[in-house]
Amino acid sequence: MGFENRLFSESARPTRASTASANLAREWVNAQSSVAAFIQSLVHNFSEAEELLQETAAQIFGHAERFDDSRPFLPFALGVAKNVVLLHRRRSGRLRLVFDPQVLERLEQAFIELAPARELLAEALQSCREKLSDRDRRLCRMRYEEALPPAEISRRLGISPGSVRVLLHRIREQLRTCVEHRVKAEGGFRE
Repeated sequence: MGFENRLFSESARPTRASTASANLAREWVNAQSSVAAFIQSLVHNFSEAEELLQETAAQIFGHAERFDDSRPFLPFALGVAKNVVLLHRRRSGRLRLVFDPQVLERLEQAFIELAPARELLAEALQSCREKLSDRDRRLCRMRYEEALPPAEISRRLGISPGSVRVLLHRIREQLRTCVEHRVKAEGGFRE
């Protein structure tokens, strides 16, 4: 076997560290929306919350050895997020609002308990969004992903702002009904 073939075959074998990193990445993808919601419940500025979410991910991946993979990931990730938020508040001099440790613990526990329901709702919403017409998906994207106000959407689409509001209301109702049916079909929320 030539040098190139040996090098390729040896580098193609997964190491314990690369497998652990892949597992950690998979866990992070599953927990990220719950961690983001937890941070946003503590920090009401969206861009600040996004930065803290990125800092949380950096802390988790930068100190991967701290995670015990025999334990659930979400409580670990929420603990890291809580510490990142508290450190940020200390550094930015925002200690006027003091978080009661018991309240933080209860909030953290609530996010852990609600994670399966959030995942079910997110999957149902994604499935229902795929059933929307192209026009309705475009309206949703403009309003909720691009955060455009109805006036700007109306300008871009050449329809009145009132029509945009009515269309968005109808889309939300259609999605709500679809999500409710999907959740019922899945057996509802499990306790």
